[in-house]
Parts: sequence; C-alpha cells; structure tokens
Amino acid sequence: MNLIEHLTRTITPILLGNHTDTTGNYTSLLEKVYAIFIARLADNQSYSVFGDAAIEKEDVTFLDRLLPNSLHRSNMVQELSKHYSVSEDETQTLVSRAAPLVLNELRGLSGTMPLPAFLANNISSVASVLPTWAYAFIPAGILTALNISPAQATTNTTAHTANTRVEENLVATPKPEETSGLPKWLLPLIALLILGGLAAMLLKGCGKDNEAPRIQTNEAVVAPASVASATPASLLAPTLAFATGADGALTLGGLGTVGDEGLKSKILGAFTNVFGTDAEKAVSLNVDPTYDVNFPATDKLTDVLNLVKGVPSASVKFDGNHVMVATPDDAATTKLIDGIKALLPDYNVMADSAMPMATASAPATEEVVISSTEPSVYFENGRLNFYFATGKADVAPQAVEKAKEILEAAKQGKKLGVSGYTDSTGNATANEKLSKERAQAVQKFLIDNGVPEAQLELIKPKNTVGAQGKEQEGRRVEVYIVDGPEMIINTETVVVPASTTN
Repeated sequence: MNLIEHLTRTITPILLGNHTDTTGNYTSLLEKVYAIFIARLADNQSYSVFGDAAIEKEDVTFLDRLLPNSLHRSNMVQELSKHYSVSEDETQTLVSRAAPLVLNELRGLSGTMPLPAFLANNISSVASVLPTWAYAFIPAGILTALNISPAQATTNTTAHTANTRVEENLVATPKPEETSGLPKWLLPLIALLILGGLAAMLLKGCGKDNEAPRIQTNEAVVAPASVASATPASLLAPTLAFATGADGALTLGGLGTVGDEGLKSKILGAFTNVFGTDAEKAVSLNVDPTYDVNFPATDKLTDVLNLVKGVPSASVKFDGNHVMVATPDDAATTKLIDGIKALLPDYNVMADSAMPMATASAPATEEVVISSTEPSVYFENGRLNFYFATGKADVAPQAVEKAKEILEAAKQGKKLGVSGYTDSTGNATANEKLSKERAQAVQKFLIDNGVPEAQLELIKPKNTVGAQGKEQEGRRVEVYIVDGPEMIINTETVVVPASTTN
C-alpha cells in the first residue's frame, strides 16, 4: 500500500482547503512531511511516547510529541520552507495541523493491528520520498528498513551541516576561475559529465543486483527499498468500496476511483453478475486519468463479491494492495478475511474496525421527535437532515457522529448537494434570510469536517417552503450525494413535531 499517495488523497485537500496549488509546491512539501511522520510513527519507541492515547484532529501541539527535539522541528520547517518557497510561518502551520490528522488517518488504516507494525509492513513507499536532511531524526531501525545505512545517514547529515550536499538543481559549485584556470561556462558542463560518469558506474555496479539507483531532483542518490505496490509512481492506485445491508444485499457498491471507462465497466460487470442488474443503481465509480487502469483484483472480484454476498452489514474497501474488511460479527469478519486472502494472496487483508458502516442499525421505521427549541440531525429517506430551533441557525452538536457516512462519501470524491427550506408561516423575507444562514451553517460544518468546498453544491429545491401544518419541514437543511447513490439504507422515518409553534 502506498501510504504517501493515500495521505495525499485524504489529508492534503483538508490542509489546503480552498487554496489552489498551481505550482505543486504545497503538495510536494506535504509529501515530505508525511514521509517523516510515517518514519517516526513506524518506530515502537517513538510511538510509545503517546501510544494509543486519543489525539484530537485539531491538536496542533501533538507535533511536539511526535518530534520532541525542538531543533529537529525547526530544521524541518526551515528546509521545507527553503525548498518549496513557502514561508516559514505557513510551513509551520501546515506541519502542525498535519501531525494529528496523519496519526488518526493511519490509525484508521491499521485497524486492529498495532500502528508501528502496520507502518513497518508498508514502509517501502516512504523510501523515495524521505529527504536526506531528515535522516538525522529518523530512528536507526527505520533507516535500516529503508535500506539506508547508519554511515550513509551520518554522511548525509554531515554534508548537510557543511552545506555541501547536492541541491535541488544538481549543479556543483565551481572553483574560482583563477584557481581552476578554466572558463566559468565550461565548469557546469564538466560537472554534468562527471555526474553522468558516476551514474554509469553506479548502474554498472548495481546491475548485479538488478536494482538501479534512483537519482532524485531534490535529494542525494538513494537506492529505495522495493515497493510493494505494482502501480507506477506517476499513477494513483484505484480505490473501491462496497457494503451490504442487514439482509446481506448490496447497499453501497463501487464507491471509488479508477483510471478509465474500461476498468469501470469490468468492475460494474462483476457487481451485476453477483447482485443482479439492480446493482447498477448502487454502483458509482469516478473515472480519473491520474489513477491506474490496472486493478489486479478485477479477475477475482466476482469471487470476492460472492464471499461478501449474504453477509449482513459487511463493508470491504480496496486501496492499492490493501483490503480492509468490517462486519458486526468477529467470526464473520475473520471468515471473510481468510476467504479474501485465499483469493488474493498478494493483497494485505485485515479487519477495519474504523471503517464507517454503510448500513443503518436502527429499525426500518424510526419515530423521532423534532424539537422547536433544540437543533437535531436525522437520516430520512437516504438524506442527512439538519433541523434547527425556531429562529436559530445553530447546527446540532451530534452532527459529526450522524454525518460519518456523508463525510466518507465526500472523502471518496462524491459531490454533496445542500438544500435549505423556509418556514411556511411568518415573514417571508425574514424566513428567506434565516434559511440562507442555516444552509451556510451546514456548508461551514461540512468544510470544517474535511469536505472541500468544490465538492459542495448549494441546490435550491423546487419547493422551498415546508408543508402547511408541518413547520419542522421548513426548519431544515438537507445534505445528499449528488452524483451517486446514498451511502445508507433508505429507512423510513416518521417525523413527529414537538409543537406546532414556529
């Protein structure tokens, strides 16, 4: 599993928000940050400082525990700022905000496996990204796992301290003209010829091991560890998630992204073969040319779906060569994991207790009471409905817990629609203004919880006014998936107003 690519897809949009990274500098800077954090978290001793303690996603002080040496933190910010032309203040903010987000995201991926062990199994993706100046504060055991010898780390650190290491443009500093006796314009050419000769020697020497060295544009020459994923570095690994309901039938299918329509068609075919033509309504894959068209599990996907079919409330997620499985029953989860491992021996299959279930645990019919004095949030007919107190635009405090499935859908790239309604009685102008404030409050809630603003669409419903006699319908804002099926069962909810007063 390529952890760097995964974090780039999930964490980077949260950190950058509405910022448009036209140069790619911010994205590249954060890739280095992720590599450093992964290398630190993969070390048992470094991780033991905070262990399994709960870390809030907004806890910017967590960086001090992850990288306790203040000099190392300062060096990291300075180096990143210098290489990517981002101010030190802005770099410091990005790094501090990233630390707790990365920890929580990786914990979710690791499931029941201890985080250091999980990262050690997937450490290969870090090798080509970890900057040489960071070797000084990476534990020796992790450097060894990355095929970086302590001597190499020491040499690189010493070279960095003396400011003699190779910089991003790989141009050697020439001697003064009076010392070399050569024209200045000739020196860069000689330097390039020397570098070319060295590269040829390295290629020849490494040919015995069938492993060519990698020359990076902003780092010293490092031979990375073998990468577990077969996906080319320039392409992202396809993602796929699906789930069954309480009756074992498909409720969520094909949520993810693939490289072309051909692969999408093959995956859709597997779903319809197993779950019938109705599966087409539940399957919604994004197509993005930056993702790979090669999905090794395709040939066995029908068999995997047959394993999952009939298992109540099962969730399965593919991300690169990593498969995460969740069910409410431990025995069923173990059985599914063993079955998928047998079909896909090259995949890393494990329990995913953190994956949101795509099913509802409530009865098919749920009676809820909508208060006129307190805000609330409920699922109704596959939509997330925010109800507001009379005359107020405050979002209910339990909204984060209720919005898990919608937030997961947005995390997978789904566009969300936001529709507001107005009271059927009272001053129409005041009601319109309050309705807009409520929609903006929900929009802010979604953005604050990681949904990019570009994935939100304010949609005015055909009938914006709540039904007469049901004033609670006019005090609501709906959130739903615009370009795909709902994430949850379409449960029937009977709404009972607490009072008929606006």
